[in-house]
Amino acid sequence: MPDIVARVRQALAAVGRAVDEDITEELGAHALASYEAARADGCDHGEAERRVDALIATWCADADRLRRRPRRDAIVAAPPADTAMWTGLAHDIRYAARLLRRQPAFASIAVLTMALGIGATTALFSVTYGVLLKPLPWPGADRLVRVSESRAGREPRIRGTITNATYVAWRAQPSTIEEVGGWRVVPATAIVGDAESTRLQTAAVTPSLFTVLRARPFRGRLFVDDDGKPGGSFPSKDFIILSYGLWQERFGGSDAAIGGVVQLDGKPLTIVGVMPPDFAFPDRETRAWTPWAVPGVVGGQGSGRFISVVIFPAIARLRPGVTPAHAAAEATSRSRGAPDPGLAAAAMFGGGGPAEIAALPAIDMMTAEVRPALLILLAAVALLLVTATANVASLQLARATTRRREMAIRAAIGAGAARLARQLIVESALIGAAGGLAGLALASALHRALPSVLPADFPRVGDVAIDARVIAFAAAVSMIASVACGLLPALHARRVDLVESLADDGSAPVGGGMRSPTARARSAIMIGQLAVSCVLLVGAALLTRSFVALLHADRGYDPANVLTARIPLPAGYSIQRRTDLLEALIARARGLPGVRDAAYGNALPLLTAGGYRAFKWRPPAAASAEVEVNASSASSARDTFPRWAFA
Repeated sequence: MPDIVARVRQALAAVGRAVDEDITEELGAHALASYEAARADGCDHGEAERRVDALIATWCADADRLRRRPRRDAIVAAPPADTAMWTGLAHDIRYAARLLRRQPAFASIAVLTMALGIGATTALFSVTYGVLLKPLPWPGADRLVRVSESRAGREPRIRGTITNATYVAWRAQPSTIEEVGGWRVVPATAIVGDAESTRLQTAAVTPSLFTVLRARPFRGRLFVDDDGKPGGSFPSKDFIILSYGLWQERFGGSDAAIGGVVQLDGKPLTIVGVMPPDFAFPDRETRAWTPWAVPGVVGGQGSGRFISVVIFPAIARLRPGVTPAHAAAEATSRSRGAPDPGLAAAAMFGGGGPAEIAALPAIDMMTAEVRPALLILLAAVALLLVTATANVASLQLARATTRRREMAIRAAIGAGAARLARQLIVESALIGAAGGLAGLALASALHRALPSVLPADFPRVGDVAIDARVIAFAAAVSMIASVACGLLPALHARRVDLVESLADDGSAPVGGGMRSPTARARSAIMIGQLAVSCVLLVGAALLTRSFVALLHADRGYDPANVLTARIPLPAGYSIQRRTDLLEALIARARGLPGVRDAAYGNALPLLTAGGYRAFKWRPPAAASAEVEVNASSASSARDTFPRWAFA
């Protein structure tokens, strides 16, 4: 067989018309086919050669048309390699936005579902972080510990307090702590500046408390040890420190307030300082501070007689390298060496016995009562977020099933699995971003409603805020939820069958409901949603039943049409003056229209405990025993009024 390809190449070269090698080989294959066709028609070798030569001559005469034409420039220039990814991402975002705009019902349901889960989780995280995790606003707050005392395992009547015996004995010779301070909250009637009298929450504090907290005054000075003198009166000296807010309200922020006078329960006190705006101790309701010295534990002239027991909260600062357990051990040792309170311990602790001191980090002690509830609520809203994410993932998966043909066309024209997955995840991310913004707005609205929802004594409410950490948390939750919603559709797109999808007429196969991986995934999501919903429903039902049971519980009194009010009286009032004032108030209240009767007492059912009394009881034919009781007293009332409502 002749080498026709070589003959074509030589003929084109002879006339100076060289063409591309692949075209030459193609022409040679065509000439060979012509040669074989001539031989098949019965031509001899020479005739077949002449036909081939005539064909080659024709190509040589029109060789210019055989050259490959230069490729034209693309109408749309390809982006540079370093920006190709971002350009494609921008295109995906625009395409996803158009799709969501064309499907407003799906977009609204998905965004609102995500907003509900993200908003509730973000709101509760802001509370949890502000209350449990946010550091206390004092230097070296990790070394602050709250101390509490117990006797034979019995907690004091007011939890988290210690006795003056322990305080005095420990502060006299401390080795594990730098300093310890105590305080007592004292509501008072004050006349500040030229304003009318008003009720203020003040705190009688030991001068050492500011040292423990490492606080500095905004104006003036703090209390010094000489400002606290033994005796336990409130205040121990005629000084007072104002909060920044009270200073601004009543003195307009004037430095002339230092040295001014405040009437506190009729007693003139000299203003010696103003605290910074961010100082709030023991809580944000405290507007002023007065000096107080913890009373001693022995009588005069060294008689050794124990005169009184005072319990109050205390806080200490550990020395570097000291643990709370070491401080508690030292405080316990010092307390057991102090004078025995005797029968007074029964009134304060419900019985006597050796003292035990516990020291806990200040933040743990402050939040001990609310920590379990916050963690349970955080777990509940986490389940809510999981349910919301599963709902949106199920919607996305159902939507991806209807887009099989679109995904198949994209794959047929060259889109890889990664490219399809990116498109679907971008769509989910857009929904997650919109849901995150709406959820953050919902969390902000819930945050504004917190003061009216949380109890008045809820700890660290002022530290709860929608700050940068909470916003970062909301963004992270939105991103994780959106990626989780987009994973299943992305995995579904990777398994698309081009032939089946392109030929699909939209009808479902008979009996194929659970055969596809997509159908099984959707079923698994629905089962998970049902399980989580059942857990939440059972929990809600139990809480509702408990709440209804509390509403219908027998309290032992009828609270209908009973109005109560707290009237804190100054500590300096004598018993006779207090009695006269209360009797006058009751007489005026009985004269008001619509009032059947009025009375006063020192306790309210289920709210306050009244006073504590301890005594020795010696029943007939039995050994004497120490007894402690809650003593609630009430004034006399007419027979038509349920006196026991106040007892």
